[in-house]
Amino acid sequence: MFSFEFAALNFTSSNKNQYAYKLEGFEDNWNYIGNRRMATYTNINPGEYVFRVKASNNDRIWNETGTYIAIKITPPFWQTWWFRTLSVLAVLILIYSIYRIRVQTIKRQKEILEQQVKERTQELNERNSELSQAKKKPMIYCRMSKTDYFCWMKNAVLSLSILPPWKKYSLKAIWAGNRSSNTWRIKSARRS
Repeated sequence: MFSFEFAALNFTSSNKNQYAYKLEGFEDNWNYIGNRRMATYTNINPGEYVFRVKASNNDRIWNETGTYIAIKITPPFWQTWWFRTLSVLAVLILIYSIYRIRVQTIKRQKEILEQQVKERTQELNERNSELSQAKKKPMIYCRMSKTDYFCWMKNAVLSLSILPPWKKYSLKAIWAGNRSSNTWRIKSARRS
């Protein structure tokens, strides 16, 4: 908001002087305000304007040339071209930064997953090799009654003990039985 005060240099019956003003670039028509000597403007957009004022004397003879003052209203910084350019650049940089951070996060997750896959693949390969080695070891199958268990175990231990010392065996057996016929058998046994 800004205001102008003005006066005509006619001192004979100065209360009968009349005034008119306009702000070129904002309005096209003159504002005739009688003997008031003030003009006020609000909400004027940034730009260049010319404030013109003219007056009449007590005989109502107008001075058509009047006087003027040039006005330049600068925009607030947020309406300047450089601020808008910097704002657009800042938004673009922000979007690019978010994109780069997201890409880096995805790459890190990918590397972690690849490392986990390598570790688990290595574990599976080790287990597969263990299983393939276990398949090469001889299996012992037999059928026996429940009462013969202790005799068999004694014979198994004896038969394993006569092997050379570099081929040590331990016996793992899975038992399956039939209660009705009171027969039990080793479902599978293997050395480890």
